[in-house]
Amino acid sequence: MGNEEMAALFVEWNKGELDSFLIEITAKILAKKDDQGDGFVVDKILDKTGMKGTGRWTVQEAAEVSVAAPAISSALDSRYLSGRKEERVAASKILKGPSEMPPVDKEQLVSDLKKALYCAKVTSYAQRMGIIRAASDKHGWGVDLALCARMWRGGCIIRAGLLTKISNALATDENLVNLLVDPTFASEINDRQLAWRRVVSVGVASGIATPALSATLGYYDQYRRANLPANLIQGQRDFFGGKQFLIILSRMFSFALFARIMALSNRCVLMKKYYCTGHTFERVGKSTFMISVIGKILDLNLSTNICTVISCSPQTKKELSMFCVSY
Repeated sequence: MGNEEMAALFVEWNKGELDSFLIEITAKILAKKDDQGDGFVVDKILDKTGMKGTGRWTVQEAAEVSVAAPAISSALDSRYLSGRKEERVAASKILKGPSEMPPVDKEQLVSDLKKALYCAKVTSYAQRMGIIRAASDKHGWGVDLALCARMWRGGCIIRAGLLTKISNALATDENLVNLLVDPTFASEINDRQLAWRRVVSVGVASGIATPALSATLGYYDQYRRANLPANLIQGQRDFFGGKQFLIILSRMFSFALFARIMALSNRCVLMKKYYCTGHTFERVGKSTFMISVIGKILDLNLSTNICTVISCSPQTKKELSMFCVSY
């Protein structure tokens, strides 16, 4: 597609669900012709992005509150790479990409791009809201996220029509943990996720980097998984650093057997106190395990220092009490 065709496409997109300040100005930039010569202005701008530090500060804050923000960090990484223009020029003469482009249907690809961009935008806003919520909880700010979304509509470079839906979702459910699980957004993304995947796949097969689309899709795929291969990583961490990890117990697992295994292990579990009211374990010891029981025995709310048994059967409660006393 040429600049004028792309500009017209962005103009069209800006009339619908992708309506935003950035979509609007993208269309104008692409369409701007060089009044001092031939061609378009955008083609004469050096592909070396500047920065003032706001992206870096945002990623640093996300790390401080342990919130994944790959959409923002991937955009920041792209700026860093763009700044290494001389290195990229040299690398382009050495490193190879695909020799052939995959066949694509233009109309289908344009339709997929629109859907993929919508999914990425929602996921990006979800990550931003997650950072603000975590920082608010950490510092006791009491930030109203729905109000934030409304304020951003008033005069901000990230203002977008999408913010109205975001504000409504957050106002409807003040305890919404992530925009992706809001019923409306979840339905929309579920309907569009295959298009999202097709766009990223075409980019990979063509050797064209799609950092933000790829990063947000990776976030989505990890967030929607009940189980991740993080168990292997945690096992590696324990192997080389003596870190604690969670143990998953099956429904028929014997707590007495667990106690014997722990007695033979160089990792110790000390259940210092067992409270019948609230069923709370207090974990102590130089190196400890947090116990996660999966097969309907227990439902544990895990935090850094405390494991709270939310529900369990009377028999299980008795077994746990005996286990804590005997161990």
